[in-house]
Amino acid sequence: FSTHNNYDDEPLFEPEEYTAGLRALVRWATETVGAKRVILALPIPYPYGSTSHTTSTLVLPCTAALAAELGLETIDTHAPFAGRATAYTDPDHLTDADIDLLAETVAAVVSARPAKL
Repeated sequence: FSTHNNYDDEPLFEPEEYTAGLRALVRWATETVGAKRVILALPIPYPYGSTSHTTSTLVLPCTAALAAELGLETIDTHAPFAGRATAYTDPDHLTDADIDLLAETVAAVVSARPAKL
């Protein structure tokens, strides 16, 4: 989203470019691969749970908007870590306990019966 480990750099893309790329990935999954269920994960906020960097200010709203537009499920892997610097061992790696929380968060959505297929 910016150069790795330099979170203060400007994003390497515009919101429209990110959304177009994500839309192409969803199209590939459904049309080429034949996926019956596509779930978009809202981004883990980097660095250190920051809500003022690209993952929160650009990737999060673009992902949420595309999921709503296309009627896709989401996994909220943003909220559990937003504003929680103690969830990280460094700017972009979660603690062991928070890796478990991430796994539980993902598993809860993936294992749930989808509203529609």
